[in-house]
Amino acid sequence: MFNAPLRRLANAIYRTVDNTTGGAFFKRQDLINGLLQTQQIQLRQHYQALLNTNPALLPALHETEFRIYSQHGEDGIIHYIFSIIGATTKRCVEICAGDGIQCNSANLIIHHGWDGLLFDGDAKNVERGRRFYQVTPDTISYPPVFELAWITRDNINDLIRRAGFAGEVDLLTIDID
Repeated sequence: MFNAPLRRLANAIYRTVDNTTGGAFFKRQDLINGLLQTQQIQLRQHYQALLNTNPALLPALHETEFRIYSQHGEDGIIHYIFSIIGATTKRCVEICAGDGIQCNSANLIIHHGWDGLLFDGDAKNVERGRRFYQVTPDTISYPPVFELAWITRDNINDLIRRAGFAGEVDLLTIDID
């Protein structure tokens, strides 16, 4: 998994800071999130450099997979694609997001400042997701909109419009099983 080495590094730094200062002045998860953000910025810069100098050296799509919040490596693929094509609105809509913690939009929302609109049909999932984003440091002041709804082709446009997301979005994820 992508973040295992970063997690080990964060734990080592956390222990060192904790031993040096007599008590940590930040949370371990905040440190991990900071390291993940830094790693992803470096990755984006690497992809951009390859694109500008020798596009033939860009990795194949399957070689870019990593998981932070996604289920099967989608975080890396999505990060790779947007590193190459860029984003215009930095807005994402995810249908059937579950609790929004393990979904394709979470990494963009948490680590890259995207605005998110997440839908799920299970009230417990929606409540768990709302609580998560309300206490996550990077989304605490502006959490994604999380709506309880059963999505159909007849209601999706109205639901998105009512949530204030009318117009262009950069990422639409539909995860209907």
